[in-house]
Amino acid sequence: MHVDVIIYVECWFTGGVESFLKNLLRRLDPREIRVTIFAVWGTFDKDAAELDSLGVRYFSVFGDKDPGLGARTVKGPREFERVLMHHHFDVAHINTMNGMGLQYCAIARRCGVPQVIAHSHNSNVGEGMRGLKTILHGAGRILFGGAPTVCLSCGEEAGAFLFGDRQFTVLKNGIDINRFAFDIEKRLAARKRLGLKSDTVLVGTIGRVVQQKNPLFCVKVFHELLACDSRVRLLLIGSGNLDSDVDQ
Repeated sequence: MHVDVIIYVECWFTGGVESFLKNLLRRLDPREIRVTIFAVWGTFDKDAAELDSLGVRYFSVFGDKDPGLGARTVKGPREFERVLMHHHFDVAHINTMNGMGLQYCAIARRCGVPQVIAHSHNSNVGEGMRGLKTILHGAGRILFGGAPTVCLSCGEEAGAFLFGDRQFTVLKNGIDINRFAFDIEKRLAARKRLGLKSDTVLVGTIGRVVQQKNPLFCVKVFHELLACDSRVRLLLIGSGNLDSDVDQ
């Protein structure tokens, strides 16, 4: 016997949700749990080989081009329902950034999926069209808030943002710390590649350079550190729409 799971994500590229899910998938036995990833848009090109090796099925409705909020809102749910009507799933794991994602929980319930998990990954509506997104978020919570059978979140704020007073469980974004264990040879090689002196104090972050990651605060803290020690250098690994702000 095996369990069939469909995982919903709005977009698949190289973000935090994708990293969380891949860490999870690496620890599942494909003989016991068969997984299908449904993305409204995005690309699996970089992860295809690993996902194939894990026995994970995956597809993107619109491919790697963002069709816009309107098209995503209309076609995404329709395609999700079509998939659920043609394939049996025991569990639907809905990863969402706002209340409108809860409609996928409602679709899963309507299609007879026994266990429907809503997983909140954000604590605000994000950038761009905030007014419209706020309205849609509120509408989604009102219309579909009762659909999940299980409520998960990456933190307390994210849980309250999506579920309000409804009980939820915080599932922290755990990582395999062995992958990041200290290695003196790797340290020396990396510092040589970056052209850093032996006494340079390096600080930094890894992540998208966007509002949610608060990179400007990181730069502000670095400025204070630099005033205390001229050997300090800042390394930001990632890019985003705040690149120019950080450079200034």
